[in-house]
Amino acid sequence: MRALALVLLSVLAAAPAFAEPGITRILVIAPRAEAPAQEQLLHDAVMARLRASTVLALVPEDRFRDLAEAPPPADDDLRQALDGALKRVKDAYRRLAVGEATRILQEVENARLNVLACPENIEFAAQISLWLGVVHAANREPARAAERFASALFADPKRTIDASYFPPQTVALFEKVRAEVGAAPKGGLSIKVDPDGAQVFLDGREAGAAPLTLNAAEGDHFVCVRRLGSRDWVARLRVVAGKVESQSIFLQHAGSQELASQLVTLLARDRSVDLDNPSHVQAVGAAVGADAVAAVGPGPSLSFRLVREPRAAQVLTPDDPAAAHAVLAGDLVGKLEAAFRTLPESSPDLEAPPQRFSRFSLELTGGGGYAGTQVRGAAIGGLLGAHLRLLPALSLGLRAGATRQFGELALLNETPPSAALAAATLATVEESLALEVALEARLTLLENSSGRLFFRAGFGLQYVWATTPAPTPMEAVIIELSNPSPFSFVLLCPQAGLGATYALAPRWDLVLGLGYRLGVAVAVPEVVAVLRPRSAPNQAHPTRLAPNSLRHMVALDLGIAFRFD
Repeated sequence: MRALALVLLSVLAAAPAFAEPGITRILVIAPRAEAPAQEQLLHDAVMARLRASTVLALVPEDRFRDLAEAPPPADDDLRQALDGALKRVKDAYRRLAVGEATRILQEVENARLNVLACPENIEFAAQISLWLGVVHAANREPARAAERFASALFADPKRTIDASYFPPQTVALFEKVRAEVGAAPKGGLSIKVDPDGAQVFLDGREAGAAPLTLNAAEGDHFVCVRRLGSRDWVARLRVVAGKVESQSIFLQHAGSQELASQLVTLLARDRSVDLDNPSHVQAVGAAVGADAVAAVGPGPSLSFRLVREPRAAQVLTPDDPAAAHAVLAGDLVGKLEAAFRTLPESSPDLEAPPQRFSRFSLELTGGGGYAGTQVRGAAIGGLLGAHLRLLPALSLGLRAGATRQFGELALLNETPPSAALAAATLATVEESLALEVALEARLTLLENSSGRLFFRAGFGLQYVWATTPAPTPMEAVIIELSNPSPFSFVLLCPQAGLGATYALAPRWDLVLGLGYRLGVAVAVPEVVAVLRPRSAPNQAHPTRLAPNSLRHMVALDLGIAFRFD
């Protein structure tokens, strides 16, 4: 594994903005100042050759700055917030306002956990846990106090408590927990991370690369999962003695500003960018808007990787070491030209690594809506769907489910004996249940690691059950139904709308949809009514009744989906 320090680095959030169309962007990593002169000569020759090339263009040097001697970045905002919170906690503690002190500490921990659990800030997390133990002890909750003291000692085994400031019983409990922590029973945490290449930190200390199983003392531990190019995942997880708890973690891609910040922090802490680690190469290239990352190594030799294909590493070593700088500079240009010719002409978005998508998903949704045009009322129901993703932006699905209808369907007069009854509602049926099956297509409009926005359109069939028709009371006319029977009919339902998904876990999505559906009634049973004027009841006027053929429905649904590879 060959690790090379990154000395030249873009820290602009809008780095891809200066990437001109049709120009290949190469980030060349310079050797350290103490590197042999031959490596520096090779680096200079490569830079000169790239500038002279009509095909390749180097990312402008004014976009970079030297970060080799930069001090570790301090989280001044975090320190100030913590100092202010602890000052208020101590004041409340002196006034014996234990509830107020507890509330302040819990608010700080909940609001800042995403940074407190990170390795560079673990001392702050230990301090918060220690004070939570103190206030729990003051509130006569020794069990909760012991848990917090143990959490503080997991994060900082050398932490002490001021025996001259705190009550003897609190000091005695802390020392008892300290003596028991080393001999506490063990449990396990099995951690799996998507995407690969993430490092796991337990209580601020590096535990290894995921997937892995951690053995730790029983109690609450701070866990941070970190991967260059992804947002940190942090949590306070409980380890149970004798058990192995499983945790599947899905890391979201970091944006340009976050990538630049990660790389600055990496270099400032004297860590290195590893060109043999695909996630490092992809993150570096995406942060600066480069298509390739190259660096001079010992030998001399030159290694480069394409950002879009981070596993396609090439190492160039000349036959004649004396002419290394000239030979390698020429080989680099030729090989990169050949490599880029094999890539698709359309360049993907370098803000984040290419998105992977699952080809098949099962979706369970529930929702409600409102129907108009002769049926005015609400409906609630549920659907189970299966979707097959044919292309990254297109999927087809089949959905089936049931809906409970609330509303009355008006039966209109098709053969009125008079103009006064032409639009009258002569009978109604109360809808009770509808079974639905629909074929649906989804077109992705926007997508990132958190979810996607899509347009959906489809066609469905709805079979509606209703109660026995009941005549509508009228002052001038007596209505008699000659063939009342349970009423049912079919609706043809073209539909369209918008939907969105949000990633809850590596394979679980939250689904939200808003849609419009047009219902066209078909296969409607005939209902015959006999109309008798109250002034002349012996006169009979038969007429046919039917529901309005159209209805408009608007629905909002919420559900959950499980994705398969």
